[in-house]
Amino acid sequence: MIVQDVVDAEHGGRGEPEHAQRTAGGVDETLGVPTYHTVDTTGPGRAEWLAIRRTGLGASDIAAILGMSPWSSPYTVWAEKVEGYEREPNEAMAWGKRLEDVIRAQFAEETGLYVGPELMVVRDGGVLPVVFATIDGFVHDDGGDRDDPADGALGVVEIKTDGSFRRWDEVPDHYQIQVQWQLLATGLDMAWVACLHGGRRFEVYEVPADERVQQVVYERATEWWRQHIVDGEPPEIDGSDATTRVLADLYPESSDAEAELDEKAMAAVATLRILKDQEQELKAAITRMENEVKAALGDAGVGVFEGRPVVRWRTVSRKEYVVKASTFRRFELVKEKD
Repeated sequence: MIVQDVVDAEHGGRGEPEHAQRTAGGVDETLGVPTYHTVDTTGPGRAEWLAIRRTGLGASDIAAILGMSPWSSPYTVWAEKVEGYEREPNEAMAWGKRLEDVIRAQFAEETGLYVGPELMVVRDGGVLPVVFATIDGFVHDDGGDRDDPADGALGVVEIKTDGSFRRWDEVPDHYQIQVQWQLLATGLDMAWVACLHGGRRFEVYEVPADERVQQVVYERATEWWRQHIVDGEPPEIDGSDATTRVLADLYPESSDAEAELDEKAMAAVATLRILKDQEQELKAAITRMENEVKAALGDAGVGVFEGRPVVRWRTVSRKEYVVKASTFRRFELVKEKD
C-alpha cells in the first residue's frame, strides 16, 4: 500500500517516529489534544469557509501535496493558497455533489447510524499550517439534537462516487490520506467511506485512525507549507493534467509583452527541443511497426498468434460533428536559425 510506503520511506521502516510523544488524545504533543471549532459551508458561513481554505491545508489538499492525487498537484494547491486560484467544477464533480444527500441517506439506512450535515472543522491551537477538513458528516448512533454536531461522534463519513462498478479491494490511497487528515483534525478514531460505484452499487468501507500515518503526513505537510507558502518558493512544475490546467486557467490570454527567460527556463527549452526530435523519431518508428502488422493482416480484422488474438484492425464508423468554437493559447517552440 502506498500510504504505508510513505511512512516507511520517511522513517526507514523503523516503526514509530522516535520523537513522537503520544498524549492521551493519541496525537503528537506538539499538536496537543485536539480542540476545534466548526464552520458552516453554506449560507452566511460560506465566506468564512472560503477564507479559511487559504490559511492552511485541508483534507483534499494532502494527497495533492504528497503527489498522490489523480486530479490535483502540489502546484495546484500552491496556486489556490497564494494566487487565489479556484477550479471550476467539472461535470463529474457536479454530479458527485448532487448525489451526496442520496449517499448520506443510504449510508444511514444500511448502517442504522445517524449522519449530520456537512461542516468544516478547523483545528485550534495556533498550529501552522492551519489544519482543517470539510467533513461530509459526523456519525452518531442517534439523531438527537446537540449544540455541537461533533459532540459524542463515533467518527466521520466521507462520501464518494466512482465511475467503475467494481468494488474496491481497499480504499484508494489518496482517499485514505484524505480521511486520515480528517481524523487528525477531529481526534476521532473511525471514518466510513460511503461510495456509490458505477451509479448503482453502494459500498461502505471502514478506515480506522492510524496515528503513525497521521504523524508522518503532518510532518510532510508542515514542511511543504514552510517551504512553499511561508518562504514563498513555488513547487516544482510537473507534467500532470492538473498543473497544465492551472497554468491555462491562470494565464488564459497572451499579451504583446516579451518575458526574459532565466537559465532554468532556457534549460527546459533545450530539453524540449531534444524531446521533440525524439518524439518525431518515435512516432515514425511506431507508424512503421503498425504498417508492418497491417500488411500482415491484409483485410483480416483480427491478428492471432498460437490461437490467441494479439491485434485488431477493424472498420470503425463515426458520425460527423462540428467542433465547438473556443479560444486557447497554443504553445510552440520557435525554430532555431542556422
